[in-house]
Amino acid sequence: PVKKRMSGGTIALIVVAVGGVLLVPVAILAAIAIPAYQDYVGKAQFAEATMVAGPYKELVAAHHANAGTCPNDADINASGMQGKYVGRVEFPGGPAPCAITIVFADGEPTVAPLRGGRVSFLGTPTPDGMAWQCQSGLPDKYKPMACR
Repeated sequence: PVKKRMSGGTIALIVVAVGGVLLVPVAILAAIAIPAYQDYVGKAQFAEATMVAGPYKELVAAHHANAGTCPNDADINASGMQGKYVGRVEFPGGPAPCAITIVFADGEPTVAPLRGGRVSFLGTPTPDGMAWQCQSGLPDKYKPMACR
Protein backbone atom coordinates (compact mmCIF):
# COMPACT_ATOMS: atom_id res chain seq x y z
CA PRO A 1 0.00 0.00 0.00
CA VAL A 2 1.02 3.54 -0.66
CA LYS A 3 1.28 5.79 2.39
CA LYS A 4 0.26 9.40 2.04
CA ARG A 5 2.49 11.92 3.74
CA MET A 6 1.03 15.07 5.29
CA SER A 7 1.84 18.17 3.37
CA GLY A 8 3.38 21.24 4.97
CA GLY A 9 0.05 23.06 4.73
CA THR A 10 -1.73 20.37 6.73
CA ILE A 11 0.87 20.48 9.49
CA ALA A 12 0.67 24.27 9.64
CA LEU A 13 -3.12 24.07 9.89
CA ILE A 14 -2.88 21.63 12.80
CA VAL A 15 -0.34 23.87 14.61
CA VAL A 16 -2.55 26.95 14.16
CA ALA A 17 -5.66 25.10 15.36
CA VAL A 18 -3.95 23.70 18.47
CA GLY A 19 -2.31 27.08 19.19
CA GLY A 20 -5.65 28.85 18.87
CA VAL A 21 -7.34 26.43 21.23
CA LEU A 22 -4.60 26.98 23.81
CA LEU A 23 -4.31 30.77 23.42
CA VAL A 24 -8.00 31.66 23.63
CA PRO A 25 -8.42 30.60 27.30
CA VAL A 26 -5.15 32.32 28.24
CA ALA A 27 -6.30 35.54 26.56
CA ILE A 28 -9.67 35.39 28.35
CA LEU A 29 -8.00 34.87 31.71
CA ALA A 30 -5.61 37.76 31.05
CA ALA A 31 -8.50 40.04 30.07
CA ILE A 32 -10.11 39.35 33.45
CA ALA A 33 -7.02 39.21 35.65
CA ILE A 34 -5.16 42.35 34.53
CA PRO A 35 -7.94 44.88 35.35
CA ALA A 36 -8.66 43.10 38.65
CA TYR A 37 -4.99 43.31 39.57
CA GLN A 38 -4.88 47.02 38.68
CA ASP A 39 -7.91 47.66 40.91
CA TYR A 40 -6.19 45.80 43.74
CA VAL A 41 -3.03 47.90 43.31
CA GLY A 42 -5.12 51.11 43.33
CA LYS A 43 -6.81 50.06 46.59
CA ALA A 44 -3.44 49.43 48.20
CA GLN A 45 -2.20 52.83 47.05
CA PHE A 46 -5.31 54.55 48.42
CA ALA A 47 -4.71 52.81 51.75
CA GLU A 48 -1.35 54.60 51.96
CA ALA A 49 -3.21 57.92 52.05
CA THR A 50 -5.19 56.73 55.06
CA MET A 51 -2.01 55.65 56.83
CA VAL A 52 -0.23 58.95 56.09
CA ALA A 53 -3.17 60.97 57.45
CA GLY A 54 -3.40 58.94 60.67
CA PRO A 55 -0.66 60.63 62.74
CA TYR A 56 -1.86 64.10 61.71
CA LYS A 57 -5.36 63.60 63.10
CA GLU A 58 -4.08 63.89 66.66
CA LEU A 59 -2.03 67.00 65.83
CA VAL A 60 -5.01 68.66 64.15
CA ALA A 61 -7.30 67.86 67.10
CA ALA A 62 -4.75 69.23 69.59
CA HIS A 63 -4.23 72.42 67.56
CA HIS A 64 -7.97 73.01 67.32
CA ALA A 65 -8.42 72.41 71.06
CA ASN A 66 -5.66 74.93 71.88
CA ALA A 67 -6.17 77.59 69.19
CA GLY A 68 -9.88 77.23 68.42
CA THR A 69 -9.14 77.07 64.67
CA CYS A 70 -7.96 74.44 62.26
CA PRO A 71 -4.25 74.37 61.48
CA ASN A 72 -2.91 75.47 58.11
CA ASP A 73 0.27 74.44 56.31
CA ALA A 74 2.35 76.90 58.38
CA ASP A 75 1.08 75.43 61.66
CA ILE A 76 1.97 71.81 60.86
CA ASN A 77 5.14 70.95 59.00
CA ALA A 78 4.28 68.17 56.60
CA SER A 79 6.98 68.95 54.04
CA GLY A 80 8.78 65.66 54.59
CA MET A 81 5.64 63.57 54.86
CA GLN A 82 5.32 61.72 51.62
CA GLY A 83 4.88 58.13 50.71
CA LYS A 84 5.54 56.04 47.70
CA TYR A 85 2.19 57.14 46.24
CA VAL A 86 1.42 60.24 48.34
CA GLY A 87 2.91 63.41 46.85
CA ARG A 88 2.10 65.84 49.66
CA VAL A 89 -0.11 66.61 52.65
CA GLU A 90 -2.03 69.89 52.91
CA PHE A 91 -3.77 71.67 55.78
CA PRO A 92 -6.12 74.38 54.48
CA GLY A 93 -6.85 75.86 57.94
CA GLY A 94 -9.86 77.98 58.84
CA PRO A 95 -12.94 77.09 60.86
CA ALA A 96 -14.09 73.53 61.52
CA PRO A 97 -14.38 71.04 60.06
CA CYS A 98 -10.61 70.72 59.97
CA ALA A 99 -9.13 69.11 56.89
CA ILE A 100 -6.13 66.96 56.18
CA THR A 101 -5.83 66.71 52.41
CA ILE A 102 -3.67 64.02 50.88
CA VAL A 103 -2.57 64.61 47.29
CA PHE A 104 -1.41 61.57 45.36
CA ALA A 105 1.84 61.72 43.38
CA ASP A 106 1.50 62.72 39.73
CA GLY A 107 3.59 60.01 38.11
CA GLU A 108 4.61 56.38 38.25
CA PRO A 109 4.20 54.13 40.19
CA THR A 110 0.83 55.64 41.21
CA VAL A 111 -1.98 54.12 39.14
CA ALA A 112 -3.29 56.54 36.52
CA PRO A 113 -6.78 57.15 38.05
CA LEU A 114 -5.21 58.27 41.37
CA ARG A 115 -2.43 60.49 39.97
CA GLY A 116 -2.80 64.02 41.31
CA GLY A 117 -6.07 63.05 42.98
CA ARG A 118 -7.07 64.22 46.43
CA VAL A 119 -8.60 62.64 49.50
CA SER A 120 -9.62 64.79 52.46
CA PHE A 121 -10.09 63.69 56.04
CA LEU A 122 -12.49 66.12 57.71
CA GLY A 123 -12.49 66.43 61.47
CA THR A 124 -15.50 67.84 63.29
CA PRO A 125 -14.91 68.84 66.93
CA THR A 126 -16.71 66.75 69.54
CA PRO A 127 -16.47 66.75 73.35
CA ASP A 128 -14.08 63.79 73.06
CA GLY A 129 -11.81 65.25 70.35
CA MET A 130 -12.70 64.99 66.67
CA ALA A 131 -14.97 62.80 64.59
CA TRP A 132 -13.33 62.09 61.25
CA GLN A 133 -14.89 61.53 57.83
CA CYS A 134 -13.22 60.74 54.54
CA GLN A 135 -14.18 62.47 51.28
CA SER A 136 -12.80 62.04 47.79
CA GLY A 137 -13.91 62.43 44.22
CA LEU A 138 -11.76 59.50 43.13
CA PRO A 139 -13.42 56.34 41.78
CA ASP A 140 -15.20 54.32 44.48
CA LYS A 141 -13.53 51.08 43.45
CA TYR A 142 -10.26 52.33 44.97
CA LYS A 143 -11.72 53.72 48.21
CA PRO A 144 -12.14 51.89 51.47
CA MET A 145 -15.75 51.69 52.71
CA ALA A 146 -15.19 54.63 55.09
CA CYS A 147 -14.55 56.93 52.11
CA ARG A 148 -17.50 55.97 49.92
